[in-house]
Amino acid sequence: MLPNLGVDARAIDVELSLNTSLALQDMGEVSALFNDSSDGSLTIQSRGLRGRWSGALVRAECNNDLVQPVENLLRFVVTNELLRSGGACFHAAAVECKDGQGSFLVVGESEAGKTTLAEIFGRAKTLSDEMPAITRNEGEWRVHATPFWGDMGYGEAAGSRSLRGIFVLRGKQELATWRIQPADALQALLARVFNYSSVKEPCEAALAIAREFAETCVVNALSYPKEIAQRDLEAAMQEASARAP
Repeated sequence: MLPNLGVDARAIDVELSLNTSLALQDMGEVSALFNDSSDGSLTIQSRGLRGRWSGALVRAECNNDLVQPVENLLRFVVTNELLRSGGACFHAAAVECKDGQGSFLVVGESEAGKTTLAEIFGRAKTLSDEMPAITRNEGEWRVHATPFWGDMGYGEAAGSRSLRGIFVLRGKQELATWRIQPADALQALLARVFNYSSVKEPCEAALAIAREFAETCVVNALSYPKEIAQRDLEAAMQEASARAP
């Protein structure tokens, strides 16, 4: 479950009211993102789509052809609600540690190697290769599987794990990890927080969580070759994460 949303990590219920047929076209940029003052529900509006979020149910009324279906709408909803509740979704891969109780968060831009890293760890140990969620529960940061995937398609790990280490992908040559300074970490993490809104509050929330990770967590850079064995990659990540702040 994604805390504070009441939504299962593998499936989000969606209800659609279609006035026209489905067609494969882009949903367009979000033109409005706001909370209804009467009940606090979130409304997202773009060309041909108006979505209303009031919990685990999304209702979308389409005046034009709807496509790109509902995943974009759900991404807007989940990222916005997480930022409002002190969490965030990152452009990252999330993979289990050896004990199955913790997870590494590995951020990186497109083509940096997130999906390759997830494939090295395997589907059974991957929470996401694209968009894991991070929340804080009783003072502990948790990494959650979400329904949003990249090239890997899907993994088999579900639920959440404690956050054991944060890595920024930097190169694909040899296996290496090195500590990066808070200012560098802040820049790298902030660039990878998913935030589809230009409204002040979500932007401030994205900056706050990136800054907290940069200032209070050990953030390491990671380089690895594509042909590396999973046990060697995980051992290097475990060792780097165990270094004192």
